[in-house]
Amino acid sequence: MLYKGHLATTEAIVLSTLVLKEVSLISMVPPLLFIGLGTMIPDIDHPDSKVGQKFNRIATFVHKRFGHRTMTHNALFVLFWFGLSYLSFLFNVKWLTTLFVYLAIGVYLHLLVDAYSISGINWFYPIIKRRNRRRVLKYKSGGFFEQVWLFLMLIVIISFSFLWVSYLLQGKVSVI
Repeated sequence: MLYKGHLATTEAIVLSTLVLKEVSLISMVPPLLFIGLGTMIPDIDHPDSKVGQKFNRIATFVHKRFGHRTMTHNALFVLFWFGLSYLSFLFNVKWLTTLFVYLAIGVYLHLLVDAYSISGINWFYPIIKRRNRRRVLKYKSGGFFEQVWLFLMLIVIISFSFLWVSYLLQGKVSVI
């Protein structure tokens, strides 16, 4: 999936969760921002990706050394981010713990979406070096299904934004 699809899917999931929990607007900003950022991180392994263009030297190195959807598209990579969260928890740096949890959630959501693409991902790389391609639902990155999916995710985002405004007018949530 292209970056727009990843970002829209992640933001739709996070926004709907926060609105249903009746979270204030100011409290929504960090999870929306950092989970959204986290969903871009796994594509650091491809120089043509949005994040790969920003960090071209790193992306080129990782891509040449390991290829796309290997080192940054597996369960160990998700555990790495949760591990960073745990380390910052041990050192009692609460803001950093929260930041790494948000990034880990974003990374996981990215992998979950990519798992359903035609190329799939290998959850157990480097332990198992082949991809399991038996899935009911498959899509091609940048294809028609992804465009429809992006449109649906934008509808979800707009709908939950209106729901949050409705909650605001009812006094269930506040801006601060």
